[in-house]
Amino acid sequence: MDTTDWQACTLWGAMGSDSTDEQYPQRNVCGACIAEDEKRGEDAQIVSINGDYDDSLGPECGLECGMSADDED
Repeated sequence: MDTTDWQACTLWGAMGSDSTDEQYPQRNVCGACIAEDEKRGEDAQIVSINGDYDDSLGPECGLECGMSADDED
């Protein structure tokens, strides 16, 4: 599994929730989604990039593109 261009990110979530984990969920995001999100400016879904891919956050891209790190070669 090649996760070189994946990053662990904090995302905008369910802002009406009482839980900080739901308001600002931490997810792995693929490089393609990071690049697309940067183009959105103020409408970006990524709050911050926290570092390299984190196994504990699971293999799915947090921006729902359908990518999984398990699929990367």
